Amino acid sequence: MADYKAIHGKNIQHLASDLDNAEGEGEIWFNTTTSDYKTITKAAGTWSTGGALNTGRQYFDAAGPQTASVAAGGWVSPGNTNASEEYNGTAWASGNNIATARRGARMAGVDSGSALMYGGIVSTPSNAVEGYDGTSWSSRPSLATARREGGRGKSGSTATSAFLAGGDGPPIGVATEEFTGAATAQTVTTS
Repeated sequence: MADYKAIHGKNIQHLASDLDNAEGEGEIWFNTTTSDYKTITKAAGTWSTGGALNTGRQYFDAAGPQTASVAAGGWVSPGNTNASEEYNGTAWASGNNIATARRGARMAGVDSGSALMYGGIVSTPSNAVEGYDGTSWSSRPSLATARREGGRGKSGSTATSAFLAGGDGPPIGVATEEFTGAATAQTVTTS
């Protein structure tokens, strides 16, 4: 069997301490102090701790980037919540509540000043749609098919351009609905 030098054309370094991130990235070496082979690979991204939600919940959704998001609805035992919160990249602040307390709804939007929440479950699947303007939630044209969860396109979705596919009605559905328009002129297309 070929050794490392025969394969890669160089020996593995033997060092008494680890290399720092800049000089060690992509390198392999043997640390003689710890008797370990080491390498540093650059990660594609990392998670860091952000501010905690004011209302702990599950089965909710959010819209917007990490510096200007809005989250609404969900489940807070023993039932659905209508709580809404905005995130500024550091902390969550309570916002005005959605009209229909529900869980399993989907959201689209580019930031905390423009979002759309649709579907979900109240006691049965809902077709309710609400839009957020950064201050308050207001009614929008309803989904043709009441359902919760389902697939939606987050990338490029806005409060005036969104879609919902599938979801649980019950039964599990195949319908796709598209939402287009502004607060004064909206259309919903079903396929």
